[in-house]
Amino acid sequence: MRYISRMFTLPQMPDFKFPTIDLTKLDLSKFDVSKFDLSKFDLPKFEMPKFDMPKVDLPNVDLPGIDTEKVTSAVRDAGYIVIGIGATLVERAQTQSEQFTAAVTSGLEQLRELLQKAA
Repeated sequence: MRYISRMFTLPQMPDFKFPTIDLTKLDLSKFDVSKFDLSKFDLPKFEMPKFDMPKVDLPNVDLPGIDTEKVTSAVRDAGYIVIGIGATLVERAQTQSEQFTAAVTSGLEQLRELLQKAA
């Protein structure tokens, strides 16, 4: 049971702390856009530089042929087995719960009868 319950639990994610930026200390009054001369930039004529990507020869690897139909049917069968085991466990838990409730109820009735006889 312990292994089945571990199959369905997600691993704990580590705590990440992202850096914070304090924008309240940013002084935009010193930033004057009027000083920028955008006429010097001719954006329609702007071209990205061309990069020559290096050519890499990857070795040929022969992968074994995998029969996807067999894998699919095996995964489907495993899913049916897991669902069947889960349903059986739920039914067993319900039955034991009902038996426990019946045992407690009968015990309380017997205690009530004994108290009534004693009184």
